[in-house]
Amino acid sequence: MVKDTWKMNVITRRRLGLRKHASVGDVALMVLLATAIATCRSAPVDTATRTPATGDSSRSAFTGELLPVFFVSDVRASVVFYKDVLGFEFHHYWDYEANEPVVQWNSQEPPMYARLSAADQVFALHLARSAYERRVGGMIHYFRVENVDAHHRLVKKRGGEPSELVDRSWMRMFSIVDPDGHRLFFQTPPQSWLDRDFN
Repeated sequence: MVKDTWKMNVITRRRLGLRKHASVGDVALMVLLATAIATCRSAPVDTATRTPATGDSSRSAFTGELLPVFFVSDVRASVVFYKDVLGFEFHHYWDYEANEPVVQWNSQEPPMYARLSAADQVFALHLARSAYERRVGGMIHYFRVENVDAHHRLVKKRGGEPSELVDRSWMRMFSIVDPDGHRLFFQTPPQSWLDRDFN
């Protein structure tokens, strides 16, 4: 396994044009960066928001797409949790050897990357290999669902252990912790809140 991991790192370094002694962290960072760039390139850009050539073009640089990446200890187990327990849509694993997405993982080595989505919001799971990547980050993740009570029942039915439902003035919600300690919130705001304009 160590030999195969080393071989994969060498191949990845060559593909990304990294120096011979680039660390595993450098490789992981470059892979994530390459994935983000590919995602941005494939996303449509609304040219109507572009500012004049002589003005500030910072608005036109963004597509509006954000790709959250969760570092996890076991990509396959996390895919099962997110897909079968929480109800997210699974898209694919990424085969770094073949440099292409695959739906079925047939390699003896564990997958390093998977992509899922919640409606139009795409996110990724990435194998954590360093102490930094294994650390749970200081973020919480909110997913809006159409009916939080129904989703709460569904998660429990699928074997999840969600918190009790909680009412706030701006949302009704529950939370659940994934196998790597990420706390996820599912919420439905009241109609009175949706009718307000916060822009």
